[in-house]
Amino acid sequence: MKNQKNQSGKSYEEFLAIFHGAHKNARPNQLLVIKEFPDEDKIILQGPTGTGKTALVYTFLKGNCGETGNGFYVCPSKTLVDQVVKLYPEIKPMYGRNEYPCLFYSSEYPADEVPCSILKECPHRVDLKNGETFSPGAKPCPYLQAKFESRQAALVACTTNYYFFEALSHSREKLPDAIGIDEVHEFSNSIRRMLSYHISDYQLEQFWELLSSVECRPEAKSIMTFKEEMVKVIKEHASNGGRTSLLADESLKKLLKILLKLERSNIDEKIKKAIIEGKIDPKEDRELLKELEVFTKDLNRYIRSLEFALEAKDRKPLSYVFGYWDKKTEAGKKTEYVLTIQSYRISGLSSQKLLPEKYIACSATIGSNPQMVKMDTGIDGKFIDLVSEFPIENSAIFMPDDVPDLSVKGSQHNDKNRTLRKILIGCNLGKEQGIRSLVIVVSEKEREKIVSFAKEAGLKAISYGNGIKPKEAIKRFRDGEGDVLIGTEAQYGQGIDLPDGVCGFIFYLRPGYPTPDDPQAQFEERIYHNARWALWTWRVILKVLQARGRNQRSAQDKGCIFLMSAQFKRFTYGGLPEWLRPAYVGQISFDKAIEQGIKLLKK
Repeated sequence: MKNQKNQSGKSYEEFLAIFHGAHKNARPNQLLVIKEFPDEDKIILQGPTGTGKTALVYTFLKGNCGETGNGFYVCPSKTLVDQVVKLYPEIKPMYGRNEYPCLFYSSEYPADEVPCSILKECPHRVDLKNGETFSPGAKPCPYLQAKFESRQAALVACTTNYYFFEALSHSREKLPDAIGIDEVHEFSNSIRRMLSYHISDYQLEQFWELLSSVECRPEAKSIMTFKEEMVKVIKEHASNGGRTSLLADESLKKLLKILLKLERSNIDEKIKKAIIEGKIDPKEDRELLKELEVFTKDLNRYIRSLEFALEAKDRKPLSYVFGYWDKKTEAGKKTEYVLTIQSYRISGLSSQKLLPEKYIACSATIGSNPQMVKMDTGIDGKFIDLVSEFPIENSAIFMPDDVPDLSVKGSQHNDKNRTLRKILIGCNLGKEQGIRSLVIVVSEKEREKIVSFAKEAGLKAISYGNGIKPKEAIKRFRDGEGDVLIGTEAQYGQGIDLPDGVCGFIFYLRPGYPTPDDPQAQFEERIYHNARWALWTWRVILKVLQARGRNQRSAQDKGCIFLMSAQFKRFTYGGLPEWLRPAYVGQISFDKAIEQGIKLLKK
C-alpha cells in the first residue's frame, strides 16, 4: 500500500476516503487505479464499460482540487455532462452558449446566435471578475452569470467545446488545478472541429456591403480583394468543380498577405460607432452582425492557421487549407465558393495551452498502443489498462476466413454486393432464433443498398432517411420494431446502447479508411508519409472496439460481432486489449461463426 504523497498532499488512504464518501465499495479494478493517484499526476486510463471510470475521475479531481481548487470534468457531449452532474450534484454543470438565452434580444435567441462582443453596451453583461452587471440592478446574462459561478466552483462538468474556449480565455488567469477527460479518443476530433473555419464568397460580399455603408472603405476593399483571390485560387485547384486538393503554398501566401492588411480593431470600433449612431440596427441586422463578429473575431486565427499551413524550416505544417465550389441549380442562385482553413496538429496546443499539471484521460477504447494517443492528442501519462469485469465467455469477435477483401485494391467485381447479401443471410438465421441484428456499413451508398437488399431477403429493416432521424430509428428498434437496424459507422458505430438482448448480432462490413480525395488524408500523407497507415489503422481498431460494445453494456449482456472483410485480419487481434483477445475467433467459416454465435447467445 502506498503512503507517499504527491503534490496534492493526499495519500492513498485519503483518496480512498474520498471515493467511499460518494460510493459504498471500491471494486478491485478501481482500487488498482486509486493506488496510483498519490504518485501519478498524469494518467491515461483504458477502462471497458462497467469498470467505474466516472467514479475514478471524480475521486482524482476531488483529491487534487480540494474545496478551494478548481477542477473540470470534460465530456464530449451535453448528455454525458448531465449524467456526471446527476451522479455528483456538487459538480456545477457548464454548457455552451447555445444553451443560454440572450436577454438583450428578449430571450428570443440563444447566446451563440447574437453578436455579443459587438454589443458592449448591453446592460446584462457580467464582469467575470466580480459578477456585477454592466448596468447596476440589471438582470445578469444567464451565460456569463453561469460562467462567473463556474469559476468560483470547486468542480465543474462541461463539454470539450466549452473547456477549450475557457482554457484559452484571456479573462482566465490560469488553468484549472486538474481536469478529467472522458472519451479521450474523441478529444482531438472535437478540438479540430472547433478549429475549422469556413469562408464563403457570399459572406464576404455581405461584409463588404456592410462595411462600405459605415465608412470602413479600406477594410471593405481588402475583403473584396480577398474574395476575388479566394475564388481564383479555388477555381485553379478545382477546375471540374467539387472539393479541391490541398492548396499550394504560393496560393496560401497570396491569401495571407491580403488578410494581414485587415485591421480588426478598426472594424470593431466603426461597427460599434454605427450602432450607437443608429446606422445599424442590432436587432434587424443580427444575423449579419453575428457573421461579421465571427469573421473579425476569428481573423487572427485565420492568419495563424494560414501561417501554420506553410512549411517552416523547423517544423512541418500544422494546418491545411482546401476549398470547394457548389453550383446552385435553383433559379436566381449563383455558384458559391467556400474556403476551409483546418487546424490539424493539436498535440502541441494541448500540452502547452489546454492541459494543467494534473489530469486523468479515460476511454473504453484506446487499443493496445497508448503512444497513438500521444501522437494524436498530445496527452501522455501513466497508462493503466483495466481488465473487463464482464465474463469474457459472453463475447465473441468472429473473423470468418471465407469473407473477401473489400479494399479498393483487393476486391473483385461484385464482392461487396455478395457480402451484403451474406450479412442478411446471417441476420435471417439469427431472426429464426429470435436474435436481432445491427449492421454497420461505412458509406451512405452502402446503407441504401443493404436496406433495399433486406426487403428482398424478407427482413424488416429499420434505418434513417426519408424524414426519419437516426435517433428515431434507434428508438423504434429498441422498442421492438424490425429485425435489423442498419446505419453507417458515423451514426451507429458508437454512442448507442442496445443492451438486454435488444441486439445479439453485430455485422461490420469493412474498415473505414479515408478516401484519397479527403483533404485530411492528403495532409496526413504529406506529413506522416508511410507512418500514416499506423494512425489510420489505430483509428479503425478504435471503431471496431466501439462497435463490439454496442450490445454489451452490463455483465449479463451477451453479444457477437462479425467482421466481414479480410482486411480486418491484418490488425484486429494485435490491436485488441489483452483481456479481450480470448474472445477473438478466427480460422472459421461464416456459416460456422453464425452457428457458434447462436449457441453463445442461447446458452
